[in-house]
Amino acid sequence: MAKTNFVDGNPQQGVQGTIVNAAFLNKLFGSSGHRHDGADADGSAAIDYAADTGAANAYVIALVPALTEYIVGMPIHFMAANANTGASTLNVNGLGAKDISKSFDQPLAAGDIKAGQIITVVYDGVDFQMISLLGEQHIRNKNTLLNGDGIITERALGAAVNDDVYTFDRWIVLSDGNGVVTPSQESVDLPSGARAAMKLTIAVANKKFGLLQIVENANCARLINSIASLGAKAKALGLNNLRVAILSWQGAKDSVTSDVVAAWGAEGVNPTLVANWVYENAPANLALSANWQDIFKAENINIDAAGAKNVAVFLWLDDTDAAINDYLLLTDIQFEHGVRTDFERRDIGQEKILCMRYFEKSYDSETAPGTVTVTGSYYFGYLAGNAIAYSSHNFKVCKRVIPSFTPYSPNSGASGYIYMAGGPGGDRVPTVTVAKNNYTINLAMDSGNTFINWHFAADAEL
Repeated sequence: MAKTNFVDGNPQQGVQGTIVNAAFLNKLFGSSGHRHDGADADGSAAIDYAADTGAANAYVIALVPALTEYIVGMPIHFMAANANTGASTLNVNGLGAKDISKSFDQPLAAGDIKAGQIITVVYDGVDFQMISLLGEQHIRNKNTLLNGDGIITERALGAAVNDDVYTFDRWIVLSDGNGVVTPSQESVDLPSGARAAMKLTIAVANKKFGLLQIVENANCARLINSIASLGAKAKALGLNNLRVAILSWQGAKDSVTSDVVAAWGAEGVNPTLVANWVYENAPANLALSANWQDIFKAENINIDAAGAKNVAVFLWLDDTDAAINDYLLLTDIQFEHGVRTDFERRDIGQEKILCMRYFEKSYDSETAPGTVTVTGSYYFGYLAGNAIAYSSHNFKVCKRVIPSFTPYSPNSGASGYIYMAGGPGGDRVPTVTVAKNNYTINLAMDSGNTFINWHFAADAEL
């Protein structure tokens, strides 16, 4: 039943006015209540909701009945037609566009509003404050990459490295020759909100180089045959152009070639990729600066290469005239499904655990494998001689595959050995059995031996 349309009575003209009965008044003021539900019935009132008819970042709605002025404290609801890609406004009934803010006074970031999302805002006298959950707020681990800011550094840094070598956890340095760059962690010169950056300092002039991270097949499902975005922050000294790429691997899953570059090519030319790797975007020069910038991105890229099994991100210097001691700084690298959003800064403990699926060592984080130290090493005591000592230990995190396992002697730092104390003693070669979850070391003991002692590194990288 439609709402009652009230009319005035006029006895002189024989016009009967609307009769207001108890049932009607109860709908307004009685136990059944007066509801703002938008229904076309007595007792129901209009709701301040409309579907958006504007564009991304410029939302437009028309309330019925029309709003004649913005009222402080008034909530307004609308369904967004488009996802936002940055700071956004709302215009209601042509009263003028007002900024939409989050966290009281902060502009929206890309992805804070999703297409089809119901948004609630409240006018505060200046802007509309967004009350709804942000579009990405409920999504954890949206960054497909691990260690996007280089905060985890379990391997040795500080010396020039060869081409195709893991340095910062999960990141491979690729370069046009060996010893081209020296990786180190930057903790002082950082953009706002960052906690670390990956620094690559030129050791050999006039060479291209970059960083690559390959995503495990099990983590690619939401990316392949979908839209994804890559973004990073960077600054440099003496360098000109950075390029960023999303790559797909068309070979067997997780059986990837980690050195993706077949030929680096001339300046201004994208590297030629090895077999089974293909570009998903068309990388172009992005100008580096002596100041931190957030312009290094590849947005809304369709990951659609036929038969793709893995994806990777590749960021490289396009210059061929770099001088020794020039450097590149990279941080907050994020690769995610859909539009680009603010960098997800995971808890450092969580980040380290995620990285341990691919690499784990017994040494302290700051200590390179092969360092002569007993700190963090494992011991197994044994009092009787002329027998075999067995010692089995679980990894802290189950590995992606059965890892490559390297024991180290704490006494000498030698790889492939453990240390035997007492009796003849010294470094010995053990027998090691390795699984994804654990490893077992066994070694024949000599008369007078008292214990064995070792470090290890377990590598299950792609």
